[in-house]
Amino acid sequence: MFEIVIATHGKLAYGFLDALEMLFGEVNHIHAMSLTKEGIHEFSEEVNKLTTELKEKDTMVFTDIIGGTPFNEFAKRIEEWQGNIKLIGGTNLPVLVETITLLQQGATLLEIPQKIESIGKISYLEDLSKNIKEEDE
Repeated sequence: MFEIVIATHGKLAYGFLDALEMLFGEVNHIHAMSLTKEGIHEFSEEVNKLTTELKEKDTMVFTDIIGGTPFNEFAKRIEEWQGNIKLIGGTNLPVLVETITLLQQGATLLEIPQKIESIGKISYLEDLSKNIKEEDE
């Protein structure tokens, strides 16, 4: 088991957590935090507190934007971690759902990043009519 941190701009992290709880029920070992209008200093203090709490544990950190403040604040603290840490930028709900599913199936912190890498890419349906079969009509 490892810890999961979701850190985003605005309230997105809490929206992700709410959606995960809707899909999976109570999810343990997940921490949500948001960079709000209160600013970077307050967010940095929250990251410091969480780092102190989790630095001896294996942890996977999901952020919304690679190179954004949530990502950068955790990147600054990677060397403080005594457990394994994986920092992932550009997360979305499908990536988080797959992570929880893999975790429930017994996947490890070291296995999951490779398994979720392709999920973050967008997909779209160009023309719905091409996918409708005659028997569906």
